[in-house]
Amino acid sequence: MAGDFFGEKSGFPRTGGKGKKRREEEVCLDQLLRAGTSPALNYGEAQSAESRKDFVHKMKIVLKELRETQVGLKIIEQAHLLKSTNQLSTANKECNELLLFVKH
Repeated sequence: MAGDFFGEKSGFPRTGGKGKKRREEEVCLDQLLRAGTSPALNYGEAQSAESRKDFVHKMKIVLKELRETQVGLKIIEQAHLLKSTNQLSTANKECNELLLFVKH
């Protein structure tokens, strides 16, 4: 599981200064944007699967991307990168619901 990414022993790069911190935030949020939009795109690909095996494979990719999104949301929450806790809560809820749907 995600664990405490931002504890003293996290290994997460903490550079000093406002400019550096802003860059770290941008990297985290950019990665979340890519991971968070990927499941929908891959689900579209799964709808055009050429076989059952191909469909299952593409849905596994959707699941992996949703899990990555879930971890990314935890990182953003722990690093306090998003000011709106309501937005974060909504995103977490939606990600969890999609994970449940895709798993079954």
